[in-house]
Amino acid sequence: MSGKSVPSATPETRQYWEHTAQNEVWMPKCEQHGWVFPPRPHCPTCGTRPLAWQQLSGKGTIASFIISHRAGVGYQDEVPYFIIIVDTAEGPRMVGNLYGVPVTPESVTIGMPVEVFFEDREGVHVPQWRPVGSTVTL
Repeated sequence: MSGKSVPSATPETRQYWEHTAQNEVWMPKCEQHGWVFPPRPHCPTCGTRPLAWQQLSGKGTIASFIISHRAGVGYQDEVPYFIIIVDTAEGPRMVGNLYGVPVTPESVTIGMPVEVFFEDREGVHVPQWRPVGSTVTL
């Protein structure tokens, strides 16, 4: 175990974490206003409830990134490391870490295609990201 924090499911996020346990990303979506992330029981724009859950492809592009030189909880052995914002192919943005490339600014570009993979943290599968075609796992 790496010592990284383990997310806890709430009633609002339970379905999200149940799907990540199957190595899939699902999110709630309002028919009128689009994706709702982080998950909540209603659309924050119009109040529609319940929301329909839909599967995402797990593909996206890097919208922004930073290289952290300070160790977050459980990252003591990984400094420096990438923290990225991903524009998923379907639209919603997700945050995660990027693996499978050297941790240098030259290794990443805005718009770089990435795909999700899942890090097992004590049975909770946390979405992480790697360049499309990479086989890196944690």
